Amino acid sequence: MTKSKDIVWVSHAMMAAGMTKSFIHDVYLENAERTVDTLRQNKKGVPLSADRFPQEIYGKYPDQMHKKQPDIFSAGGFWTVSPAFADVLRQFNLGQTSLYPTKLFQFDRVTPVEGEYFLSEFRGNKRHL
Repeated sequence: MTKSKDIVWVSHAMMAAGMTKSFIHDVYLENAERTVDTLRQNKKGVPLSADRFPQEIYGKYPDQMHKKQPDIFSAGGFWTVSPAFADVLRQFNLGQTSLYPTKLFQFDRVTPVEGEYFLSEFRGNKRHL
């Protein structure tokens, strides 16, 4: 009889500088102060309504063309994931964490960036040892 081993996954993705991409979004353009508050509250795990999260994300610089993005990255301060990454997250007990669909566009706000994306709302942070 074999014993199963508990597995713990550790990632440095949220600390890696290369995960921050140059995007801006609709909620910031509408109300920058509210966006800063949303980011702070989200980091703390405070429940927020879906309208506090960007529905559209735009390239920040006109001379930069964005290709398909990685499976996890920060877009304008919001953690953004691919459908494949979202599927992995959904396999685990995330508590009240939500994933909101969003659309990425080039700087022109018309041309889509290849791929589908979701924003993570982290609720009910858990600390484990």
